[in-house]
Amino acid sequence: MDTPFDAGRLDRLMDAAGVDAVLACSPHNVSYLLGGYRFFMFAHGTVMGASRYLPVVGYVRGAPERTFFVGNPFERGQQEHEPLWVPDVDITSWSSRESGRVAAQALAARGLRRVAIEPSFLPLDAHVELAGLELVDGSGLLDELRAVKRPDELAQIRAAADAIVDSMGAVFAAATPGINQHELAELMHVEEARRGLTFEYCLVNTGRERNRAPNAAVAWNEGELCCLDSGGSFRGYVGDLARMGFMGEVPERALGLLAQVDTVQQAARTAIAAGRPGAGLFVAADAARTDLPDSARIDFLAHGMGLISHEAPRLTASGPVPYAADHADRPLEAGMVLSVETDLRDPEIGFVKLEDTIIVTADGYEAVGDRLRGWNHAGTAPSASSTATNTSSVEPEPSTRRSRPSAA
Repeated sequence: MDTPFDAGRLDRLMDAAGVDAVLACSPHNVSYLLGGYRFFMFAHGTVMGASRYLPVVGYVRGAPERTFFVGNPFERGQQEHEPLWVPDVDITSWSSRESGRVAAQALAARGLRRVAIEPSFLPLDAHVELAGLELVDGSGLLDELRAVKRPDELAQIRAAADAIVDSMGAVFAAATPGINQHELAELMHVEEARRGLTFEYCLVNTGRERNRAPNAAVAWNEGELCCLDSGGSFRGYVGDLARMGFMGEVPERALGLLAQVDTVQQAARTAIAAGRPGAGLFVAADAARTDLPDSARIDFLAHGMGLISHEAPRLTASGPVPYAADHADRPLEAGMVLSVETDLRDPEIGFVKLEDTIIVTADGYEAVGDRLRGWNHAGTAPSASSTATNTSSVEPEPSTRRSRPSAA
């Protein structure tokens, strides 16, 4: 039967892990396996009376027709409008423990014992109900399943990236001297919501301030920079980009710093294409950084993204978010999505950063939301086609640029 995900890929991953079934209970994996369905009442929180809402999708290896879903009675109305593809739907659970019990009964009815679970998302009382089964950690298995995005997923990632960059342009245009960091973050919230995004966060730093948590006591003043680094999601798919603004005339030093950051960003792009090793981005970025005047203060990172930030492919074990570099030596695949980011901490000018969203293609990459990558003037609206203001040292890029990397 038809599934909204690659059932063959999931079957192969399950076979390699030696499991008969997988139980997904994290919001992102439940939504993924259900083709984007999220129960609207608990889309942003799970507290429910004395317990919590715990949806469960159970998939049987090689038998999608035996898939089951455990949910809450309140879902009946939504499912009348949005019927699930899952053949067996049980919406009777009012607690996490009850969800575990119903899932255990469904597995027993199917004669299944070795089951992959998501330990970080399975509450203890639900876990107790699965006693007697052979449980293994299936988090990596589900991460691998989501690593290569379908065309519809890529369309939503493009929409998220475009909306975030447009929001940043609007915030920079609206900013006036003295606006504080908290107000900047709230403006991002409003602008992203206006464009249909679910606002996730906005890191803000102004002037020489390096603490990026928005602070109502810190203003953006004339002669200072501002970095907006924001995440927002469109139908569950995350966009995460960073752009720079300046209050007043941009000094030569600031122009040079952003040019150095972009040099590293562009070098990393040359290593992106299906079939190339993930670690190649770091090799290319390090090579470019070596010859730059401020190389000692430049940091580079690349990570996968999609329904969550920092998902597969996982390219480094030394980044700020700790995990194993499972994909560093493996070839990139067309349809993978990367966040590529470079920052430079200068004691005179402040924190300078670019973060871009890159889709891996068969012959290179597609950079999405690839606009406003230069210095954006506060109080000046960007033109519809611009990627930077006139005082930018960064070359303009089309909003969705396809490029074949140079030969390695």
